[in-house]
Amino acid sequence: MKYVESETLELKEKYTDVIVKEIVSFLNGNGGSILIGVKDNGTVVGVDNVDEVLRKISDIITTQIEPNPQDEIKSELKFDEGKIVVVININKGRSYLYCQKKYGYSSTGCNIRIGTTCREMTIEQIKIRYEQK
Repeated sequence: MKYVESETLELKEKYTDVIVKEIVSFLNGNGGSILIGVKDNGTVVGVDNVDEVLRKISDIITTQIEPNPQDEIKSELKFDEGKIVVVININKGRSYLYCQKKYGYSSTGCNIRIGTTCREMTIEQIKIRYEQK
């Protein structure tokens, strides 16, 4: 199966710590899925160290994002072309605003998905959401 990045689908060839930004973007946006083990061009390469990747994702969810988005995120494994792909399904967050803990509620910490990219939220966008809570 060929995959194409969209507003609700992010493709990652392998796990990197940047993924926390992507997760926050989907939580602050309309939700979506991140596929790990798929190149940007849609080619499935698979994930070798599945247990390690799932553990790292779990760590991100429980320690690096504020407020805790545990109920909004589910990870699953998918077999495609004989390879394992890690799928992270992220619902639109129920909280008013999510951020990466290490940056707090700043433009750097609060991202949102726009089209196929993650963008830093403006101070104005953050303020509006913060006041909505």
